[in-house]
Amino acid sequence: MSAEIRTAINSSLKNPLENNLAHGIATDSRGDLTDKIFFAIVGKNLDGHDYIEKAVANGAVELVVQRDITISPAIYERKVNVHKVADTIEAMGKLAKYYRSNHVSQVQTIAVTGSNGKTTTREMIYHVLSKKYKGTQSQKNFNNAIGAPLSILEIENNHDFAVIELGTNAPGEINYLSMITQPDISVITSIGPSHLEGLKSISGVCIEKTAIAHGMKPGGIVICNGNNPEALAILERGGYKTITFGLTENCQLWAAKIEPDGQGGISFETNDRVSVHLAVPGRHNVSNALAALAVCRRMDITTADFAELIKDFNAVSGRLNIKDINGFTIIDDSYNANPASMAAALDVLNDQPGKRRIFCCGDMGELGDNTIELHRELGRKIAQSKTDYLITAGPLTEHAAQSAIEAGFNAERTIIAQHSTQAADRLLEIIEPGDTILAKGSRSAKMEQIVEAIKNR
Repeated sequence: MSAEIRTAINSSLKNPLENNLAHGIATDSRGDLTDKIFFAIVGKNLDGHDYIEKAVANGAVELVVQRDITISPAIYERKVNVHKVADTIEAMGKLAKYYRSNHVSQVQTIAVTGSNGKTTTREMIYHVLSKKYKGTQSQKNFNNAIGAPLSILEIENNHDFAVIELGTNAPGEINYLSMITQPDISVITSIGPSHLEGLKSISGVCIEKTAIAHGMKPGGIVICNGNNPEALAILERGGYKTITFGLTENCQLWAAKIEPDGQGGISFETNDRVSVHLAVPGRHNVSNALAALAVCRRMDITTADFAELIKDFNAVSGRLNIKDINGFTIIDDSYNANPASMAAALDVLNDQPGKRRIFCCGDMGELGDNTIELHRELGRKIAQSKTDYLITAGPLTEHAAQSAIEAGFNAERTIIAQHSTQAADRLLEIIEPGDTILAKGSRSAKMEQIVEAIKNR
């Protein structure tokens, strides 16, 4: 096994003591690392090389390092092999690609990306497929150059499928991750203004997201939102077979009769006349469900079976979770935000019953040169919505508040706070039983503090 690892990651073996049999990898030295390969990742705040002795003590049998280390008595006595590489993150990607090609190539692998909806769609796909087949999926938000390889290396020989989420904030990342993942099915949930700081423009986002097809296995298919002609043109030029989905009839798979159920869910009818009910809110989740349906139909699950299997799907944590807490309805969408997901969350707020609708809005990050204008555009959408009170948290959403007022929103019902803690304090001063509160913003805005404030009220 040690020799195979060396071949896969092109390492120099510093102390060939044993041909160890490894099972799994780790980047965290804590916990049980018995028979695992420990990759010493160098990050912004932590350096894995500082935790090598702890990893060895916890059972690691192979070490992958990018710096010279001392072969300690513990490493020698436990017969731990040390692989030296130029970059441990790159080496992890090489190992995942080798493993996918040589050990689990028969497992149907679905890669999912998109500006919005990729995590929910990935969860929907797994939710349905796991009721019929054995498989795995990316954990939490494991969708980058570290998380995606970790997810691939969790695939087992007896799995029927794996759903791997691929994320990006800079050009070339999706191409790299697709080459590692080698998907049989690629899914593009949506393309919109996200990560513009790195991707620069919607066209840049489009080029980046469609790169998910580059690593596909022969005969693979791309399931793509049909409302982006630029993406479809790129895929057509690349010679990729596509299936389109969306909320309009120009798509191959589309939905009609979309209706909120008044209880936090939504229903729709597919174009093959099957009624589907989701326990999660929002038209955008209808789109996510259609993407998941397209995947499941490729895996021999009928639309009718999908409708039955998806109906108990629950919202992903921090993504439009609707909760009744202390007499209030809380829509917790605090996980992240960009302009399209903000608009989708506003639509959900509009559909909710309640005495008053309160939008607690945090800053949107990574929008590049268009940051202020995109926040002002959000303000105009807030003014057009059914929002009764607006509380902003952060310097960027102050532009949204000003724009909302300019577009006719009630200035006396607008509260501008410097951060989420202050926004939570102001919210607690005005809320009344029966109110519906939406909390949303980018990770840096920490809008989950709004939800915690109401829980602790």
